[in-house]
Amino acid sequence: MKKFLADFGFEVIEGSDQLLPLFNHKRGARVSRGNLRFQLEESDDRAQKATFNLFLTDFSDEEIQRIKSIGYEHRHKDTTPYGEFHTFHTPDGGTIIV
Repeated sequence: MKKFLADFGFEVIEGSDQLLPLFNHKRGARVSRGNLRFQLEESDDRAQKATFNLFLTDFSDEEIQRIKSIGYEHRHKDTTPYGEFHTFHTPDGGTIIV
């Protein structure tokens, strides 16, 4: 997941701070891209699995083409009255829509 997020332009800093780890004493990471910041924590308990889903609006056409060229599974663009959207599948089964 770290490489996936980095490929999408996120800064991923592994390690613990006062907020990590909160659960199961596993690895955690602080993740940021621009003003968006969040924390992720790894767990090996399959019963606690949650997929990672994001909708991001600050991707340029060049960034989208670069991500597509890396080879991540994606659905071709959807055109709506609000613009074009590209859906990429995360390694954990979630989605990132840009």
